[in-house]
Amino acid sequence: VVAGADLDARLVAFVRVEAGARPPSLLMLKRHCAERLPRYMVVDRVVFRDELPLTANGKVDRRALADLANQQEHHASP
Repeated sequence: VVAGADLDARLVAFVRVEAGARPPSLLMLKRHCAERLPRYMVVDRVVFRDELPLTANGKVDRRALADLANQQEHHASP
């Protein structure tokens, strides 16, 4: 999802990690993306979660993820 706006926009990936599984490193994920995607599509930040928010239809709630990303960006700002 995109966090921030205009020149401050950043791509944030939300990754669901199975219980007991070891999450991949940020470097590994960025390398994986860089090998397959254009540079502007490589994520700036990765957030690991046990569960992803879902809509009433059972699909990933991208709006809720964008809200989470923007909240975290706001709290991380100086």
